[in-house]
Order: sequence, then structure tokens, then C-alpha cells
Amino acid sequence: MDQLKVLILNATGIKELPSSIEHLKGLSSIYLENCKNLTYLPESFCNLKALYWLFLASCPQLEKLPKKLSNLTILEDLTAGGCNLLKLPSHLNHLSCISKLDLSGNSFEKLPASIKKLPHLQWLNISSCKRLQSVMELPLSLTDLDAHDCGSLEDISGLKQLFQLKCVEKFYQKRFVFTCCFKVEENVWSDFLADAQLWIQKVSMRVNDEESFSIWYPGSKIPEWFTNQSEGSSIMIQLPPHSRKYVLLGFVLCVVLAFQANFEYHNSFFHVLCVYHFKNNCGDCSDLQELYSSRSHVSGNAKNIWSEHVLLFFDPNFSAERASEFRYDEASFEFHLQNNDSNGRQSCKVKNCAVFPLYDQEEKYSNMEEETCKRKRSWDGSGREDYPKRMMMQDHFRKKFRK
Repeated sequence: MDQLKVLILNATGIKELPSSIEHLKGLSSIYLENCKNLTYLPESFCNLKALYWLFLASCPQLEKLPKKLSNLTILEDLTAGGCNLLKLPSHLNHLSCISKLDLSGNSFEKLPASIKKLPHLQWLNISSCKRLQSVMELPLSLTDLDAHDCGSLEDISGLKQLFQLKCVEKFYQKRFVFTCCFKVEENVWSDFLADAQLWIQKVSMRVNDEESFSIWYPGSKIPEWFTNQSEGSSIMIQLPPHSRKYVLLGFVLCVVLAFQANFEYHNSFFHVLCVYHFKNNCGDCSDLQELYSSRSHVSGNAKNIWSEHVLLFFDPNFSAERASEFRYDEASFEFHLQNNDSNGRQSCKVKNCAVFPLYDQEEKYSNMEEETCKRKRSWDGSGREDYPKRMMMQDHFRKKFRK
């Protein structure tokens, strides 16, 4: 039976897999979705060394995974959402190839510490894990985390590890969803976002338009470090005079969204559109539109959201290459909700918005083209980027250029 590659047992009445399954040594994918009676996976299951895809979604009688799960060393995708897992295997660190882990809708109270040692884990779905209390350990490789509706979650200290300044080189895209996690206290978010602010400033020095960051969490207040805030869905700010010393790197944007009770959206169809409008005293103007998704890649089901939530996002639309062409002194921003359901748009509105421009100041700035090439070489692996010693904060600019 070494020739059998895929085993599909979806929606069958199977109660357990036989121990003899280990003899199917060629199996690469197993599908056990919606097996309502499945209660047990034998330890011999973990001898399937060729397995790289395991799909166990919606098996409500399944309370545990095999202890030797980490023997599946080439497993890349484990989907076990909608089961009733009370505890996860403690030794996950040998799952060295796993990149996607869906544990949504389960009953465990914490993630094992070994999850931190998964070097290629990028997508983690723990949404609707009602008993989960803490997220204390996370791997530096993580780019997407969905923790929607984790009603018992209080400790998110694991997030801080992802925003150490030494991790700047590992950054590509990061999306975090914590909607309806109401037990996380406001000061916890403030502390985390203070770290994220400094980290974003460092990241903004890199010339890579594909990088982005977003986080969505319960709250009604925009972080204090946003010096430009406004009620409603639009805001206008003054930009400092362009100079070779002061380079605009991008914007961090933030909105407070007010949801009516039991607002439902499907992840693929709820977005925030930001329309930028730039102009100067000479009459020159330019428009730009960016669509920011309020979801993470690992989620696919409809969600109910209520109360007010903060969406904070950063997407560098400016780089050192473009800065020499940027000659605008006023910028306005309009935020619009996009949803496939018109009733959904009426059930949610932008209550407040804010903008935080990011600037780079270098005391010894000689040639923009030379500096851009230097950064490109360093991030191509030919050298190490020497970050400027001072990052200019927006409130300092406000003081310096106030008329």
C-alpha cells in the first residue's frame, strides 16, 4: 500500500483510525473533516513519515492528539479547528517544517512553550478558543495570528517577543487579529503598542514595499503617540518642508471602528480603504489609494463582532527611492469601509482616525542615490545596514516646523 498518497475519510462515521495505518508509508495527506464520532488517533499514526498535510477540522469528539505528533517531521499543514482538544502535545518543536497551524475552536487553556521553537510557522489560528488564557510563547517566524473571540485571553506577552529590535531583519508582513478579546486590559495594549511603535520606525528604514503590519483589537482609544487625531473618518495634516535631512518614510494609520451588536462579516470581504490626497502651495497634487485587510490569512469563517475596536496598520508607501520626488506639504486621509454586504457597512462606522508620519533624520546626509544603493546591497545580503542614530518623531517635527 506504499502507493496510496491521499486518504479521504471526510464526514464518515469512523470512531478511530486502526493502528495498522502506519503501514501506509506513502501517505502524504489525510482528510478527516467533519467526522463527528472520531475520538482517537493511535500513536502508530505518527510513524507516517511522508505525511505533510493533516486535516482534522470539525471532529468534536477528538480531545487529544498523539503524544508523538512531533515525529511527523515533514508535516507542513495541520488543521485541527473545531475539535475539542483539551491539551496540546508538549513537544512540538520537532515539527520543523510546519508553516500553518489551525487550532481554532478548541478547549485548551494555553499553548505549549515548545511552539516558540517552530522555525517555519507563519500562520497560527487560535480563534474561538474560549478557554485560552495566555499567549506567552510565539516563534519569531510568525506572520499571521488570528485570536478572534478568545474570551478568556488575558496575557499576550508572547507578542512582545516578535517586536524586539533585533528581529527587524526577519520582518516581511505581520497581521494580528484580537477582535472580541475583551479580557486583555487597555494598559496591556498600550504597553505592547509602545514597543511596536519603535519597531515600526526601525522597519520603515527598509526599502521594501511588500512589507506591512496590522493589528486589530478591542478598544475605543487611539494610542497616545498618534499626535494627529480626528473625530470621524477623515483627517488633514501639515507636512514639514522637504529636505535632504528629513525624509518621509511612510505613515502609520489608525481607526476606531464602532460596530453594532452582532455585526457579521466574512474575512474575504471586509476591508478598510484609505484614500491619500497630497498637495502643495504650488498647486501640485497627487492621490493614492490603499486597501487594508482587517483579517489574517488563516481565517475563513464568518465572524460576529460587537462593540468598538481599534485597527492600526502600517504599509510603507514611500521609500528612500521616492523621497527625492516628494514635494508636498499637506496630506489628507479618508477612510472608507468596504464590505460585500451593504447592510454590514451600515452596521459599522469609522468613529475616529489618526495618522503618524514616519521620518528619517541623518545628520550627515550626502547623496540620496548612494544611500539607497547601500540599503539595497545590505538587504540583498552583501552587507549590513547601518541604521541612522536618530529617528525623528512626529511630535518633534511639529515643534520644529510650527509656524
